[in-house]
Amino acid sequence: MKQKNTVVFIVITILYQFMIGTYINAAAAIIFNQNFDSLPDLRIMLAPDKNRKVNFIFSEEYDIYLDGTQSPKAELSSDYNHTAGSGKSLKLYNYQAKWNKKYNSGRLKFFNVFKRGNLDASDIGKSFCGSFWVYSEETTSLSASVMSIANTSTMSGENKNAYGGSTYKKGISYNIPAKTWTECIFNYKFDKGNVNEIYQIGIFTIMLPEGTSEKGTVIYIDDISMHRCENKTEKIEAATVSTTGIPNVLSDPAAKRPVPTVFKKSSRIDDLLYFDMPADPDTVFRKISNGTVILKQEAFLQPSSTEGMPDYGSYQIIEVNGMPFKKAIRFTCTVVPEKAWKFNYRVHLPPGFIYEDNDTVLIRAYVRLLSGGDFDTKTGRLGISLGERSHVVKIGTLGRGTAVYTMGEEWITVYLPVKINREAGAAGYYVGINPGYHEQVVEIGGIEFIFYGKKYPVEKLPQSSRGYKGYEVGASWRKEALAKIEHIRKNNITIIVNTADGKPVADADVKIAMYEHEFNFSLAAGASRKSFKSEQYRNSIVTYFNSLGTEGGFHRTQLDDENTPAYSELDTIIAWAYANGVSKNIRGHALMWDVAEDSARIQIYKDILHDKVALQQSIKNHIIYMAKRFPRVTDWDVSNEDSSRKNFPALNTFKRLYGDTILVDWYQCARKALPQAKLALTDGFDSSSALFKQAQKPFLDWAVTNLTFDVIGQQGHVGYDKTPENIIKTMAELARYGKTVRVTEFDTGTIADDVNYQANIVRDAMIAYFSDESVDTLQLWGHRDHSPTEKSSRIMFFYDWKMKPAGYVYEDLVYNKWWTRDTGKTDTKGNYTTRGYYGDYTITVTKNGKTKTVDVPCRKGKNNTIIITL
Repeated sequence: MKQKNTVVFIVITILYQFMIGTYINAAAAIIFNQNFDSLPDLRIMLAPDKNRKVNFIFSEEYDIYLDGTQSPKAELSSDYNHTAGSGKSLKLYNYQAKWNKKYNSGRLKFFNVFKRGNLDASDIGKSFCGSFWVYSEETTSLSASVMSIANTSTMSGENKNAYGGSTYKKGISYNIPAKTWTECIFNYKFDKGNVNEIYQIGIFTIMLPEGTSEKGTVIYIDDISMHRCENKTEKIEAATVSTTGIPNVLSDPAAKRPVPTVFKKSSRIDDLLYFDMPADPDTVFRKISNGTVILKQEAFLQPSSTEGMPDYGSYQIIEVNGMPFKKAIRFTCTVVPEKAWKFNYRVHLPPGFIYEDNDTVLIRAYVRLLSGGDFDTKTGRLGISLGERSHVVKIGTLGRGTAVYTMGEEWITVYLPVKINREAGAAGYYVGINPGYHEQVVEIGGIEFIFYGKKYPVEKLPQSSRGYKGYEVGASWRKEALAKIEHIRKNNITIIVNTADGKPVADADVKIAMYEHEFNFSLAAGASRKSFKSEQYRNSIVTYFNSLGTEGGFHRTQLDDENTPAYSELDTIIAWAYANGVSKNIRGHALMWDVAEDSARIQIYKDILHDKVALQQSIKNHIIYMAKRFPRVTDWDVSNEDSSRKNFPALNTFKRLYGDTILVDWYQCARKALPQAKLALTDGFDSSSALFKQAQKPFLDWAVTNLTFDVIGQQGHVGYDKTPENIIKTMAELARYGKTVRVTEFDTGTIADDVNYQANIVRDAMIAYFSDESVDTLQLWGHRDHSPTEKSSRIMFFYDWKMKPAGYVYEDLVYNKWWTRDTGKTDTKGNYTTRGYYGDYTITVTKNGKTKTVDVPCRKGKNNTIIITL
């Protein structure tokens, strides 16, 4: 429900609260909301006054009017509630009429939906957009329209019409699946006929279908909302596209998703997809010989020239222990330049360096990140280049003249092989170092410039692309993880087939087909309906995921929550998810995000930032609003990246001003406002990092004692610095807190161009996550490249919708390796047993031309024995 609590306008706000709903009348915007929770009772008009001269749509005395072939019954009920799971809804049902012994159709008419007062000429052309939620224990249908309160034949006067019993314009029909809340979108535009001063065709009406002589219809209605949509006819037209505003993939919300069934590999759990990786560069380097070192480490400790210092940062020479070199250059980048080359450190090659065209050289160095870098991946970047001093000829056009390297906290070797020629180097060569890719402190040492002449072509020299520890076929960690998956994600499923009199049916054919997984495979999709315009985009979501979130949209961008444009987009996307089988888990990211003070997300609080009471009240109001606005979000990041930012005071504002305890009120408020939702504390944890030891772990230790939350969210960016064994250790460290772990933002961080590396690390990261029993969700951070010319860290599709190698890995693991499809025959006792993944199944048994099919859940901790009578 989108309940309006307060609205502020420059001049004046008039707030009308009646029992039937909340009205906000300002600047031509009329809003109606009703969730029935606060109503003591329904005020039902028994019949319109026959002495009236005109119809009416507004009443301060009544809430609803019931009519039809046989007026239905309406009452407040606590049987089912959509708003928060506990509360009231309006129960509407028809009953058997004495005069014809049928459950006849009936109408429920609401006063006060469109206007506080009767319609007039000023209302012509006004458009209204709204929705209401319906629940039924059985599959049914209904329709909605705008009508008069009653036929004008029931009143005095000469002007007559019949729009109290028939629709003035075509109504909208809705199919209501059984046992699920369904959102019904209703949009309407007034014309001259509506505003006729006699007819007054402005009553929002819901119509029950006619039943039979044996059975009627019972529905529950909740969270009715109607608002002006500023004459945007495209919103009116959207109602004809689908019941959500985005074209549906599934014809019925209860239908099964069309999951992949054709794969490149068998379903055997260890028959995995592997992709070629470059040879380990350190191994290649050890095998080549006869190179001449032109510049040694010492030569690089004194630059020939620098640029961008101190504007962008500085350098210093430091002592190093435990490495094959004694000194290194430490670069501190304080301001990231618009072009990385503007912050540079260059060393010229000696004038006597003699070479020929197409000779090869190699730059070798050790690099590491000391602090800062990319916040999400916890990695740094540093560029190394071989350039020519005149800056006229671009050496990069003749070979690998430049490269950017990604590193973590451990020293790694990097290599830059280049093929050179005399024309390009006529003005002399230099080795350049560019540390200006992030605000960071990085170190480089052991630098050498080695000349090989024509002994080795450039492709035979070491390349910096390398594998990671544990990527090899047959790696021991992977064997252990796959065995663990078999143990924790599967169990016996037993089918017992009997005759009607209880005798076992032997030799019956049994088919077991999984159609949904217990595990949440989720996508953080685009936060705008524009993202869903593509049919391929919509189909890919329904095919590959059972859960949904968005990459943004939920963040607070202004204090006026009610008029935040992104929230209307999210309403539609969430409704679409529920209508298309991807609502197993709906994630809201995030209620709060404590970031740098100059961020737009903090600047919205600038007038109250130093008033803790006012600040906390504003944040609480926001949390309460979001809970009411998005009741179908099942998971919420209450806050984001708190522990990572603790080591960087400039990157968090609220905690810097008021300490960690400011979070306590946020989480308490969220728990009270969202009693049914799972609350998450989310960050990018890495148990092997210094940041984890210094900040993240101490914060987690404090949080589990002081904050109320259910889930630890683990940002799943797996870049060049990650290994599967590191992921397994991190998951084990998080699991010890006794919380469910949900992996969010899963992508490959800084890995984009090397699609084979990307595919291999995706395979191993997914296995590592899936093998940890505390993990029940994996959410991809987008799934398609943004650009036709640039690859990205998104793992499933290139821009042209061709599947990436990593996409094939995801498809194979989820829908082939971790999906159960089986056939067999019952034994002499009528039993058939197989091991299957936890999830939902269609079981089909056949014997002697008789077939029985049932859909059943198989869950962890349950018996999972299905008895079928054939």
